[in-house]
Amino acid sequence: MKIMLDRKTIKDAVAGLTRVVSKRTSLPILGCVRIASEDAGCTMTATDLDQTLAFKCKSSAFESGTVIVPFDTLNLLTRGPDAEPVTFESGRKKELTILNTVAGQEIGRTFEVADPDEWPGPTPAADVGPVDPAFLANFRRASLFASDDQSRVILNGVCLHVDEKAGDYLVTTDGRRMGAFNTIKLPLRESCVVPASRFMLWSKLVPDELLIGSKQEKESGWFRLVTAQWDYRCRTQPGTYPNWRMVVPGEDGAHQFNLSETDAELLKKILPTFAGHDAHNQPVKFDLRDSRTFIVGRGEDDKQPSRLELTDTRSIGPAGEISVDRKYLLDALTAGFRVFRFEDERSPLTSRSEDGGIHVVMPLRSGTTPSKPEPATNVTQVASDPASTPATAPVAPAAAQPQAQPEQKEKRMSKTDTTAAPATEPSALDRVLAAYETAKAKVREANEALAMIAAAVKDAAKEDKARRQEVESVRSGLAKLQAIKV
Repeated sequence: MKIMLDRKTIKDAVAGLTRVVSKRTSLPILGCVRIASEDAGCTMTATDLDQTLAFKCKSSAFESGTVIVPFDTLNLLTRGPDAEPVTFESGRKKELTILNTVAGQEIGRTFEVADPDEWPGPTPAADVGPVDPAFLANFRRASLFASDDQSRVILNGVCLHVDEKAGDYLVTTDGRRMGAFNTIKLPLRESCVVPASRFMLWSKLVPDELLIGSKQEKESGWFRLVTAQWDYRCRTQPGTYPNWRMVVPGEDGAHQFNLSETDAELLKKILPTFAGHDAHNQPVKFDLRDSRTFIVGRGEDDKQPSRLELTDTRSIGPAGEISVDRKYLLDALTAGFRVFRFEDERSPLTSRSEDGGIHVVMPLRSGTTPSKPEPATNVTQVASDPASTPATAPVAPAAAQPQAQPEQKEKRMSKTDTTAAPATEPSALDRVLAAYETAKAKVREANEALAMIAAAVKDAAKEDKARRQEVESVRSGLAKLQAIKV
């Protein structure tokens, strides 16, 4: 095989392939790029077995064939003017010669590379159809609300929810908040969950034409995205995505505030350091009264809360207040949400954008200054009565528990203390959740301990290095003294 590429083409390929190439892997072949040449051009491919990315480009191909190039070597070839040519020529099966043009001079290098036969087999190719290029922008907006908890893999991606009647949505949630975007029609036959990979979130991927598709096989499903130059394929997340429609309130709340663009940008700048940023859950409270909107924060050591009026923002409805995690609020502002509504301080804070987006976040029940660390209400609690649900006991998104009738309450109250009703035992799901939280805390403690050990090892290495330098200096001093002749 012999093929010539200009350096600009290599730069464009490396910029995308670096988002798929495995930097640490037990299979050296996965740290390489496969270059296959044909008469019309070539294809440069990288894979980590769960995702595959191919870059299609034009080239001067003198001979057709396939060669494996280490990604680090390919990355070094990006240095230099865009117009300079780089030639790849394979002799024997594992031998590669690279002629790199530097300052008008060709510099050759020949070395051993991996056998092309070791490259993993092709990934399934799903049929694709055209989709609005805005799909990628909505995908990145939705990814802000995805979970990063590796124990809940199904929530780590973006759900492409297909529904002929209610419309297609891009949905994400982490259990505390949820974002859904309905702006385009998806050319998919069934719903799937696509990982929020580095390539899908790549800001420089802005194609004029875009094709997507999915394919479900016996063991796993695959998602495919095709542009003029890129062909991306990845495994979809296994499992059943939560019924996200159940957490969207059916009616708008009595309280509403419309953030102006000026105040939204102001919040993005001041919230990271506003009072309360060092408190548990980093709460910030919205206080609505007399058509005015205030944000209130209070740090753990603050005697009085800090208040700031959003002068360009007006509230609608009666006076009310609600406290939310500021990190979640900042993500909502970044995604473009500006109009927020809520019913009371225990109900979800809901926002709808003009382009069909929906955002739901559960409030912090403990207000702006929790005396004890108390987690935010789970977003799956919206289906039941938030006011009657303990903050520390997540419930499934099922129908609310039946309420006791007044006669039954009177009978219970008439019983004496000696006939007290036995305590209800926690359900199997509650025990599983409790065990999960315990294990999560233990893992966090173990990670902190490992970090302390790593820091201690670094300090010990520094001390050992300093000690060795002292010994070497003493030895050199003794050598000089021994060299002196009396």
